[in-house]
Amino acid sequence: MSLRFTRLWFCALILLLCRAPLSRAEDSPADPPAEGPPSPFGLQVGVSYLAPATLHGSSGDVSRTTALGQFELGLPPVGEKLFPRLFVNGGTLQYDFSGRSELSPTGRSPWESIGLVGAGIAGFYAIEPKWGLIGAVNLDAAGESGADFSQALTGGGFVGVSHEYSKDLSLGFALLAQTRLEDNPIVIPIPSFEWKLPFDDQRRWTLFFGGQNAGPILGAGTGLSFQATRTLATSVRLSGFGIGGEFRLADDGPVPDGVGRDSALPLVVDVAWKPSSAVQLGAFAGVNLFGQLELLDSDGHRLARQRVEPSAMMGLRLSISF
Repeated sequence: MSLRFTRLWFCALILLLCRAPLSRAEDSPADPPAEGPPSPFGLQVGVSYLAPATLHGSSGDVSRTTALGQFELGLPPVGEKLFPRLFVNGGTLQYDFSGRSELSPTGRSPWESIGLVGAGIAGFYAIEPKWGLIGAVNLDAAGESGADFSQALTGGGFVGVSHEYSKDLSLGFALLAQTRLEDNPIVIPIPSFEWKLPFDDQRRWTLFFGGQNAGPILGAGTGLSFQATRTLATSVRLSGFGIGGEFRLADDGPVPDGVGRDSALPLVVDVAWKPSSAVQLGAFAGVNLFGQLELLDSDGHRLARQRVEPSAMMGLRLSISF
């Protein structure tokens, strides 16, 4: 399995989980290069912080602290071409609302502590040296403390194809399908590419679009990376926060069994350092753009939608393979 296909395979995992604002680090265009196929075991943990951001048109603001992790287990290959992999993830999002806004007209926080847990299986199938298929299925739960677990479940799937057009250019296309809380399922076509720019003979600059797993989130977006050394890389990237970032609310909260949604478009500078083949450290800082929070009742009717003004964000992540 080539390095380029390995990267696109991990993009499949990322896109499948992109509704959750995770912080993780595996191989991506901005990361130091890997050697060989993925390790049998992988552990990624990350934390991020969104500084207090003003809720547009009100005296209220909101901040968010995120801590999440993911464990991956490589399964034995099926034949010589199919490489399956299991993954489980979980964590928490802590929101801090202050003041009054459309979301909290009485000053009471619409939600506070959100728990996330998920699991799934992904696979890569090598059609030939330059072509491959990627796919995955997942089941996730996202809910506030006190929410009904069965009402916090969503699931989905992902299928795509990747092609190594040349040693400097790889292309891909995929479809992501995901159920939503109190809304219709969503299907998203996702093109992707990774292009090592030709003006640099050492091919240290890479322009990419598609799945991303560096910075504050898992999601899709675009960016430009620079491979400074064998162990150090940096990038500037614009990333989608995911498919709504939604979660079920507590049954004893201001909106019993309602739904909260959090979306944004972060612009970050990301640095990745890989001191050994088994360990990678990363850090990022930037600004959260085009933020929006929504509050829905238990029947899916929108009660409030609030724009979030740009705010600083930062975070750290650690990846260990063994």
